[in-house]
Amino acid sequence: MYTTTAPSQNPNVGENSTIDPSSRMENGNSNETTALLWSPQGVRKNQVVLEKNARRNIKVLCYGLIIFELAMVVVYGIFNNETSGEIYSDDAQQQTDLTVIYYRFTSVLIMILLGFAYNSVQSSDGAISNIGFTLLLTTVVVQFAFLTNSFFQSCVNGFGGYTGSLSYDIYNLEDSSFAAFAIVISFSSFGSSLAPVQMLIVALIQTTAYSILNKYLLSFFDLYDPGQIYGVHLFSATFALSFSWFIRSSRFKFDSKKEVNPSIIFLGTIFLYIFWPNFVSGHYTANSKQSQFGYVNTFTCITASTVTSFTAAFLLDNETKISTYDIRNAIVSGGIAIGGIATLRIASYIVIIIGISASFISIATHTKLSPYLLKEYNVFDASGVLGTHGMCGLFGSIVSVLVAAYKAGVDSTDVSEYGDSYASQWWRQLIAIYLVIGVSFFFGCFTGILHNISVKLINKEMEIDDDSIPENSKDGLYWLKLSETAEKLYHRD
Repeated sequence: MYTTTAPSQNPNVGENSTIDPSSRMENGNSNETTALLWSPQGVRKNQVVLEKNARRNIKVLCYGLIIFELAMVVVYGIFNNETSGEIYSDDAQQQTDLTVIYYRFTSVLIMILLGFAYNSVQSSDGAISNIGFTLLLTTVVVQFAFLTNSFFQSCVNGFGGYTGSLSYDIYNLEDSSFAAFAIVISFSSFGSSLAPVQMLIVALIQTTAYSILNKYLLSFFDLYDPGQIYGVHLFSATFALSFSWFIRSSRFKFDSKKEVNPSIIFLGTIFLYIFWPNFVSGHYTANSKQSQFGYVNTFTCITASTVTSFTAAFLLDNETKISTYDIRNAIVSGGIAIGGIATLRIASYIVIIIGISASFISIATHTKLSPYLLKEYNVFDASGVLGTHGMCGLFGSIVSVLVAAYKAGVDSTDVSEYGDSYASQWWRQLIAIYLVIGVSFFFGCFTGILHNISVKLINKEMEIDDDSIPENSKDGLYWLKLSETAEKLYHRD
């Protein structure tokens, strides 16, 4: 997700030779300084600059995290509500509900830290950055989302309705984990283009956008969305692609020599495969019909998308080898697409059709649409967020609109799940599609503009250009090896 790989070395370049300037082009013109950069002398000099900039990045990041934690102490203290967390009850049903919520919360954390962190690794020398920065962003976002969720949820009845207290309970904890889920999905698309301190700033802005959308704007629609299609998947994908479009993050270079072991990708994929049904339906009590429908429908849809992912590459491109890239994204596409209707009574064959369709949509987007967007608009998508979360989220939301219209007009079996808005649920969801895409696009572009301005005015010297890293990755620049730590601890003079 946050890996940076080095460009492939020219096989015709000897150890003491330089690269012909005409062999490397920048903006269509030869760059004479490139030959010096890639000479042995240039590499050594450039390496010193890279390490200096990386250390400066880490210093700024550490100071920023210290300031952030101190700010959290102050703000949590000001808005502390000692009674907000007192939701314990002797009632057996409520105790069961709280246990279920916490189980769903832990499932989301496992999906983030063991699922997406491993699933989106791009290179063998970037795995530490991928996992480590995922952990950092998750913890920062959960802390910050406690505040933003509380504020915008209190403002639903008007900004004057803000109570001035923090919703410090397990329900807000669960919602905060959803915010972290959305941010990690977005960063798997563009995270490799940002320095660590930039990641932190963008994450805080996106968390604020998440709370505005989910806790304020969408609250007026009373949506039925157990799988978080609107607030997580459509939001994260649209934000990621619009942000990537503004920063033109096409500097990522794939080096086949540093290709990650596919077993790491499959490890993350398997965690997502196992825990996705609980993400969709885990907030219902275990003995409810909604919980039963949710688990069965979601897992059935995932199995259909999984089987299809093994064959879609062959059917679409006549590829006779199985693609790990297709499988890692297409497997969860079924869980995303079914999320809006999973807890309803749906015919089993419809569920399978949705899973098959989602897998094809995901892989077709990766192989056809994403390369076009990169070539024509410099919209870079490292982990297939557009196809998996964007297009499959859009497909799932459209399916949800059609099912809501059908339930309201023809089959009233599950209309109670929609609440009092069952008759208007279909057009509420339809409008919500446009709202989510519009708001996410706005905040993605806004954040991209702020990023570009900050780079020009403040952070230009702190940029780590991927094209200037011949031997290193962000792992080597930002993380100490165990051997280096041991040398400091046990071999001091």
